[in-house]
Formats: sequence, C-alpha cells, structure tokens
Amino acid sequence: SPVRCHLQRSLFSLLFFLTTPIFNSAAMSGAIDMVQAWLGNDPYLLKLGIAGVLFTQLFPFLTTLIGLTSRLEDTAYAFSFVAGALLTFYTGQLSSLPTSDASTFISTLLSASSPLHLAVNALVLAWALRLGIFLYVRLVVSMKEGDWRTKTFKQSARGILFFWTLNMVAAFVVDLPVFALNSLRLPSALSVADYVILSMAAAGLLFEAVADQQKFAFKNDKANKNELCMVGLYRICRYPNYFGELLFWNSLGLLTLLHAPSLASALTALGPVGLIYLLLRVSGVPILEKSYEKRFGQNAEYKRYVAKTAKIIPFLY
Repeated sequence: SPVRCHLQRSLFSLLFFLTTPIFNSAAMSGAIDMVQAWLGNDPYLLKLGIAGVLFTQLFPFLTTLIGLTSRLEDTAYAFSFVAGALLTFYTGQLSSLPTSDASTFISTLLSASSPLHLAVNALVLAWALRLGIFLYVRLVVSMKEGDWRTKTFKQSARGILFFWTLNMVAAFVVDLPVFALNSLRLPSALSVADYVILSMAAAGLLFEAVADQQKFAFKNDKANKNELCMVGLYRICRYPNYFGELLFWNSLGLLTLLHAPSLASALTALGPVGLIYLLLRVSGVPILEKSYEKRFGQNAEYKRYVAKTAKIIPFLY
C-alpha cells in the first residue's frame, strides 16, 4: 500500500542517514588513503572532495526517497562540483590565510593564490551554478517532477539509491582533476598553454549554456510542440550541450596533465574521460538517439538531419 511504501522509504532514509557518517569515515576513508598513497598527494584533500560531493547530494536523495520531491537531485549534482572544488581549494591553498576580516582575507587571497587556482575554481563555480539553476528552472517551468530517469530509477528505494550513487560517483570522478590541481603549488603566472586551455574551458562552458538555452526556448514555444530542435547550435551538431560539457571538463583534465608533478598524479586527468564514455555510450546520446528514432524515425527531414549533421563535435563527428 502507499502508506506502507512511504513508511519503508522513511525507515530506509533514516538508516541511511545514520550509517552514512560511519561509511564515510571508515570504508571510504580507508579506500581514499590507499588511492592517495599511490597518487602521492594529500589524502585529506581527496576526503574533503568526496565529503563535499556526498553531503551536497544527501538531502535531495532523502527528499526523493521519502516522496517529497525529485526536483532537487540534478541541481544537487551540479552544486556538488562546487562543494568538492571549494573545499579542496580552501584546504589546499587558503587555510593558512588570515581571516580577521573579509577585506583582509579577500586581498590576501588575490595576492597569495595562484591565478590558475583562482581561474579553475571560478570556472567550476560558474559551470555548476549555471547548470544547477538551469536544471531546476527547467523542471519548474515544465511542471514535471523529473524526466525518463524518474520513471526508470525512482520508483523504488533501491532504484533511488542506485541513481544517487551513480550521480555521486560521476561527480567525484569528473571533479578529480580539480581536486588534484587544488593540492598542487602552481606557478605564480599563467603560461601561454594555461591561457589556451582556460579559453577552451570557457568556450565549452559558453557552448553548453547557449545550447541549453536554445533548446529550452525551442521546446517552450507552443509552435514547436512535438518537434525536434534543429536550430542554432543544433544546426552544426546534434548534441552541442554535450560537446560543451565534454570540452569544459576535459580542458581542466589537460591542465592537470600540464602541471602534474608525476605520472600517477596525472592519471586524475582521466576522470573527465569517463564522462565521454558515460555521455556517448551509457546515459546520454544512446538513450536520446533511441527516443528520437522512435518519435521521428519515419520523418524524412529527421533522416536528412541525422545524415548531414555531426553528432558531437561540430562539422567533424
């Protein structure tokens, strides 16, 4: 019955809430120590990163589990990148700065921090805030509680836990290059390569934001009901928002490769590579392609669009 299901979810959420600190401080802590011993960085920073990711997503997980709302999880996924990045940035670079007053802290921050640290963490903050707010507004405007994932994963406590765990692991792995950069002492001036790669990341952020907004405006125009968005950036590739996201995070991975003091540390740059696999082979493109084929597969205009338009990389692939 609905009452019994609600009680089961409430009990499950209570048990999860009580056991999460134990899990984080014991099993996860031990695993992080082993990984970081191999990477050669400060294990405390990695623990802070995963703690930020974990606890940012904990409240939305519980609200979904007990049936209040499932609108917060995607926003929390985006904001967890901020929590992980800023926690590791503060601990790795700022914890020794004077905090007597805000103006002193800010002036010392700007003079004592590497410009690369400031730029990377500012970009992550901008990317996450933009995406998190956009995803929440999109759900509010559409008057929906979620998308296909809601129907697929969020009908049971086990499915909700699986979806939440996938979100947490994805955010942690993709954010790994930022954690690594925040643990390093970086040069006091940007190199030409730094400028180029930061520009690539900024371009990816802008590309994703414009693509999201164009598709959002298209779908909310009643004249386009049941139509596929093929305007704006969607003229040059079918998934420009994914291209922007991949460009953004893999650019930060390149920065880690550029500044990592050892091969082991450089391997954290592989985190965003997992995002390529996730979007192209698992949860992104394949599911949308299947949906579009079902809806528009017999449409001649759709067939021409697929045949002549790149999938991810504009004009290329």
